[in-house]
Amino acid sequence: GDSSDEEAGLCKGCEDPALEMCQDRKSCVGRSFSSGKCNGEPECADQSDEWPERCNNCSHQNTFRCSHKGVDRCQPNWKLCNGNPQCDDYVDENPSICQSCSKPGLRMCNDKRSCVSVSLLCDGVQHCSDSSDECAEQCNNCSD
Repeated sequence: GDSSDEEAGLCKGCEDPALEMCQDRKSCVGRSFSSGKCNGEPECADQSDEWPERCNNCSHQNTFRCSHKGVDRCQPNWKLCNGNPQCDDYVDENPSICQSCSKPGLRMCNDKRSCVSVSLLCDGVQHCSDSSDECAEQCNNCSD
């Protein structure tokens, strides 16, 4: 939901031992993976529940670490090799960990640095570091 029921004031300053305060001190998050902390999905508005330094360096088996929009954080493993880069350096879509983009629905970017979902080709948003997802043969509005 919107996490409004986890606002620090409503949670008595996160006094419950199962909760901890987000870094911005505006809300609380559960201390365990199953209750939201370090699961790769931000529960805190400031994403501090997914910061590597608060999550044992993203060591949970269901997460990996990368920088997303300049913020170093834990990501959920389901975002690996899904054809939609979550990491600024595209490491989550690297062909070496994504079976050379052989999963149905993926194709390799021209620079061979990452895989991209065919559903994201020609959508006006760069998903390949070389922009080849926007200038591929199937796009009518640009040339290589």
